[in-house]
Amino acid sequence: MAHKKKTVAEVGTSGGAAAAAGVGFQQQIAAYALAHVLVGDTALGTFGLDREFNFRSLHMETAQAIDDVVIIGHSHRALIQAKTKVSLSDAEESAYGDVLRQFVAHHVRDGRDGDAYVLAVGGTKVSRHIRVDLTRLTELTRLNARALDENPRTGAEDEVLEKTRTLITLFLSKEGIASPTEDEFIAIFRRIYVLPLDFEGPRGRDEASALLLLRAKASIDSALVWAALLKLSGTLAIERGSIDKAGLFARAGHYLRPEGKPEKTLLGEMLLEVLTPLDPSVGKDVVMFAAPGHESEALVVTASERFHDDGSLTTIFTRKGFKHADGGVQPIVCRSATLDGTLRYVRDNPHVQEGRKILVDQNRLSQNFESSVWAKAHKQFLRGLFDEKRQDLSCIVCGNPVSEDGAYVVEVEEEGASPAAGIAHRRCPYPGLRMIGEVKSPLFAHYKGLHDFDFNRWIAAAQKGSSILTTSVVQGTAVVLWNSRPPGHPRGGWCVRIDASDGSSHYVHHRAKVLRFAQESAITEAVERQRTFDEAAATGDPYCVPEDRTLFARRSFLTRTLPRGTKLLQCAKASAVAFDVAIDKAYSSPTPYYAPVTLLVTPERGDAADVGGNVVMLSNPLNLLVFLENWQQASLNVPSIAADVIDTDEIFDRVVGQALSIGKTVLVDPLFDENGTLVSGLEIQLNQ
Repeated sequence: MAHKKKTVAEVGTSGGAAAAAGVGFQQQIAAYALAHVLVGDTALGTFGLDREFNFRSLHMETAQAIDDVVIIGHSHRALIQAKTKVSLSDAEESAYGDVLRQFVAHHVRDGRDGDAYVLAVGGTKVSRHIRVDLTRLTELTRLNARALDENPRTGAEDEVLEKTRTLITLFLSKEGIASPTEDEFIAIFRRIYVLPLDFEGPRGRDEASALLLLRAKASIDSALVWAALLKLSGTLAIERGSIDKAGLFARAGHYLRPEGKPEKTLLGEMLLEVLTPLDPSVGKDVVMFAAPGHESEALVVTASERFHDDGSLTTIFTRKGFKHADGGVQPIVCRSATLDGTLRYVRDNPHVQEGRKILVDQNRLSQNFESSVWAKAHKQFLRGLFDEKRQDLSCIVCGNPVSEDGAYVVEVEEEGASPAAGIAHRRCPYPGLRMIGEVKSPLFAHYKGLHDFDFNRWIAAAQKGSSILTTSVVQGTAVVLWNSRPPGHPRGGWCVRIDASDGSSHYVHHRAKVLRFAQESAITEAVERQRTFDEAAATGDPYCVPEDRTLFARRSFLTRTLPRGTKLLQCAKASAVAFDVAIDKAYSSPTPYYAPVTLLVTPERGDAADVGGNVVMLSNPLNLLVFLENWQQASLNVPSIAADVIDTDEIFDRVVGQALSIGKTVLVDPLFDENGTLVSGLEIQLNQ
């Protein structure tokens, strides 16, 4: 039985750092920092530090007043308090009070220029007052020390500021500073950074980011390196210990690739692994062609040396074959560096033989055809060509990405063409392309369902963060409303603030980014919003937002859509306010909204594949085989499939717009029952 559809207009990324399998949030933070140091990211910009930060050591449960995690650099420190449950309070014994007490104690007793006091938060039990309002206020004071006097604030921000000021002033007094001044308060307040981190479950954004960082550098499975860093952090926490850069590399540095080797970019390094150990033949050509006069009965395989003593080529090849002395072209089936390569091509393409015998012409080759100076020089030249293509995952023939275990390593050397080398799909070689090896990749073999998939591009896109299509997946089915035309003006200096019934604020946004308007447009928008609020309230069905501000709609709609018990706040007032950087940083997501996702396409044409009459996207392409198995069980007509990375919202809009314009249904992560009825996934619909 299909689940009832829910409508998702906008769903935010849920943070999460609850202890999992005995691993605590504090331990995960330390491992996350160590992962960055291990891969060479010494700036540690993720921890809210806005200047160069050269890592020296990390300390756990230290004697410092801020005693969860301390990261020490050559110039300054990041002192981290880790909390998965914290809300705004002016109570001295509250979790928030405990954080500020430690910030103040450290500042008074051991504060140094440049120290950053980091409140790392994770999980769903961290209030918006902390995650958003405190973030904006502290950012404002870093931009302008007088910002708290000069910039307008919301009621929620006033509450955050006053309760925070009360606690910091109280703790300063307890540290012996009588009648603390506003400047002494600001000196601490502007050093506070709020750092949301997500390590929760298989979709934890920051754990996934750490794994991707490690994967590029590690010589073993990145998950094992991450597990080792978690274990190391746990040991440090138990022992109240510390580790410096030398100690970190002594523990885990041997899991990294040796210095001097190129960074592992999936296929980039793999090509060299194919070439160097196999020492491909460059001194001869092995060609297969139909036996003259007996074309329907036999194929001939013959080998010849490539270079004359003077370095000239013994045979001139074209795309279709080789030239005879009279200038005529002998068509060939394939060209390879070895006999084994030719026979492998026949095994990969059994239609080539068509019942014909294969006759091998045992031409006698000289003893030094591989060791001549011309062969040695060409081998070095060939490796240089591969060095240029080290990070290129595209097919040298069709240009599409290659993610095929057993794909061909090839060389272009033919009349009228510039020398080149690279890889090619098994379906792509033309007769004159010289095959010199094959790609062997455990990664490609494991994810063999991902044809023509650009792993490097996906990794780069995934590092930017999760999309709404990842974080919106629920049990059953749901609808995501799509609109490709954002209102507002990208450089407008004004925005529209919505004040809720609890005094907190929300800004009119599009795709998780605050909308900017010209001043007149912002005033008009605010007036229209206020009219809508007043009319809806008069009917008894007011406009509301949940506490996390992820959805904006009438109360009746939110009650039907959101989980039971979700607290709703009535939208009370709309007003036009000046836009500033702090608003953007606190209320906008820096990442794409819909991207990254993967579109299933046809290998031949590259257009969207038809899966049971639907255009299909996956939020995690590595799960493709699970979906293929489900679709097969549901008896859906699934064509030959390749996968294309959608890494920007602009590409997403183009794909969805084209699909909806021709009446196609666009589904994300669809699963079906045996009758072909959709039972799980998201449907993208036009927001009328």
